Amino acid sequence: MIKEIKTKNDYLIHLIFSAIHNKIPIEKPNNISFEDVFETALNHNVANTAYYAVEKLTVKPKNDLLKKWKYERERWILKDINQRIAREEIVTAFNKKGILYIEAQGTKIKEFYPQSDFRTMSDLDFIVNSTDFSKVKPILKKLDYLPVNITEKEIDALRKPDIFIEIHSDFFVETECKNMLFNAFAHVEYIEEKAVLKNEYLFLYSFLHFYKHFSNRGCGIRNILDIYLLNKKLSPIINGKFVEEKLEEYGLYELYVKVSNLANNWFDDIIENKEDLSGMADYVFECGVYGNSNVLFKNRIRKIEKEGKKFAKLRIIFKDLFLDKNTICAVYNVERYKSLLCFPLSVCVCQVKMLAKGPQKC
Repeated sequence: MIKEIKTKNDYLIHLIFSAIHNKIPIEKPNNISFEDVFETALNHNVANTAYYAVEKLTVKPKNDLLKKWKYERERWILKDINQRIAREEIVTAFNKKGILYIEAQGTKIKEFYPQSDFRTMSDLDFIVNSTDFSKVKPILKKLDYLPVNITEKEIDALRKPDIFIEIHSDFFVETECKNMLFNAFAHVEYIEEKAVLKNEYLFLYSFLHFYKHFSNRGCGIRNILDIYLLNKKLSPIINGKFVEEKLEEYGLYELYVKVSNLANNWFDDIIENKEDLSGMADYVFECGVYGNSNVLFKNRIRKIEKEGKKFAKLRIIFKDLFLDKNTICAVYNVERYKSLLCFPLSVCVCQVKMLAKGPQKC
């Protein structure tokens, strides 16, 4: 819990803290504007959650801004309802066809929040064996989803106006998190014939998914809140030693401790850590909910310099202009372009895709 509110960021964190703990928030300090707090909340997709605290204030934002803030809350309540309906439709269809699936990412993290609509989601994520993809496609078509992207390892589909589905064949592809965590169905238990990730692996996967984004484009306040609630709900019931050893093996335990300390400093009403985490906090605020290209560029430079290599910027430019064949085939599913004749065409196609690609969802 932030005890001294000095900036708009401090006050936004305080509002979120108040919302998730159902507390009356402190009135806004005079040196902070509601407009600035709202803009930051929008950038991190937490305006809806913060509004639950704002509506309890004695001195509220001006009517125009209050209406915008309330609209964000109502918009995400509606989307949450529509996503839950869509999830139930898909789960029912999968069960009827005997398709084994694992629910992942935001779909599971939502369960740890005090209210489902507190946790915004851009899409619904499922893990399905790639051998069942042929069964998944007609199901999505029958439910009025239009394919957006189909590869051997992923199916992305949209039902208008805004229900987006991602079907994955595993936790990660190897280009994302090498030698970390794969073969999702090897880490499940079966409860009433439903495949459910064992808690230790749900914990590991959730943090590794956080790390994948945090260390590249970056990710924001919502993801730190995810880690706080993940710790709160799962730490008491998992094999902590096993999880710690795995994170040590991946070289991520120190980062996990720091992120957890930041999460506790922001959102816990008891636990407080004295470590100076202002640098990490500034990084999170800079990133926004899905990160940004500036953060990605800085992180790529940092990784190259950490390896003791020179000319980091030139290396990045060269690598982006001349992707290697394995990366193109893995990321963009262009197996059909492997021939020497077609490969230059695939490079051009993939460069255009890469340059046009927007922020990656977390």
